Amino acid sequence: MKKQIIYLFIFFNYALIAQTNSNLDRINLLLQDVCKKVSSKLDNPIVLNFQSPANLSFLKNRTEVYFTELDKISSKSIKDTLSFNVEEAGISYSKIIKSGFFGDYYVERSAYIKGTYLAKVEKRTAFANEFTLSIIDSVNYDDISKLENFSLPFTRGTLPPEPIAPSIIEPLIAISSAVLTVVLFFTVRSK
Repeated sequence: MKKQIIYLFIFFNYALIAQTNSNLDRINLLLQDVCKKVSSKLDNPIVLNFQSPANLSFLKNRTEVYFTELDKISSKSIKDTLSFNVEEAGISYSKIIKSGFFGDYYVERSAYIKGTYLAKVEKRTAFANEFTLSIIDSVNYDDISKLENFSLPFTRGTLPPEPIAPSIIEPLIAISSAVLTVVLFFTVRSK
């Protein structure tokens, strides 16, 4: 019975490790936030006109899904329209942070999305605005290749170079500690 409890405890410890969201997931989260804010201003369902550069056209379906989930897209031919334009979306990496003395490297990741929207009700402009949203978090330096989607260029960012000084200092400390231990061992032993 004790073994089963121990195995169960170990299983749940490994099962509860959080998985880092991919870069595309972070951008989709920002897009969902924008869609919620825009839909809260809409009184009636609309016809969605999505516009973006060619490299961001992948986000069109996701935008339609979010507005459909919020019951804001009409399948009928109506005069109320929403022109939704995503001008920029992407990932940028900034500074490298070290977790502890012998710990892993973490990189500060920033996901951002920028664009405009224009709502027309009965061919008159109801409201228009720009949006810029971003989310900043930290990800493990070694996991970055798993988080990027190589077929979507806007999910990739330029990595800062890994700092050289800690990479040299840590092995130097480990080697010098081993040498000091051996020297002390033989010095103390000979006396």
